[in-house]
Amino acid sequence: MDFLNDLLRIGVIIAIFRFIWFFIQMLMFLLVQGRNGTVHHYFMRGLKYFFLGQVLPLFCVRNTENLELHTGSLIITALVFILYLVGKMQQQQRRMVRFQFMSGNQMQNQQAYHFGAEIGILLIGVASIVFFSLYPEFNQNKISMWFYEQILSLEKASIIGWIFKLVGFFFVISIIQQFVYSVMQLAGLGKRNNDDPPNDSSSNTDSSDDGFVDYEEVK
Repeated sequence: MDFLNDLLRIGVIIAIFRFIWFFIQMLMFLLVQGRNGTVHHYFMRGLKYFFLGQVLPLFCVRNTENLELHTGSLIITALVFILYLVGKMQQQQRRMVRFQFMSGNQMQNQQAYHFGAEIGILLIGVASIVFFSLYPEFNQNKISMWFYEQILSLEKASIIGWIFKLVGFFFVISIIQQFVYSVMQLAGLGKRNNDDPPNDSSSNTDSSDDGFVDYEEVK
């Protein structure tokens, strides 16, 4: 039961973080006057994964005096976060394949897919959560604490808090499906004609890097 509670809490935290990040990204979009090219796209995603990897360990603190982290919760959090990052990279790759098929292999969109950049931002997220888990004292800064306080505030809100709990629940379902799909792929049992994992229908409504909610990216 603790395991499921941890999964649900992680889903809620990530859902709220993405909601907050939407407004930050909207502001950045306005500052660059809509010039949302490939460099800006990957820069914002890398920045988002860095801050998310920095914030997540804050919710695993067991003792605030010496910043002792709850090892079990931290391991679950890190694994879910890595699965989340891998899922986003795979989603971008599938979107690129669909776009090439629909456009006759003529990549004309302003946000081209770069496998090296996808690996790079994935490693940024992984390095972030690993570093701030090993050295939690560096996590006590104004930016991470601001995210932490805003997430807690929205989580405790009466109406919107329940909405985020619902979003977090579906996020957990997606993560579980992603894990099962990855295991089946490694075992050679889950090969599909279109190489799409189950329940990816939410990603074809827009070109965001998050298929779980529609407000994730601003184009």
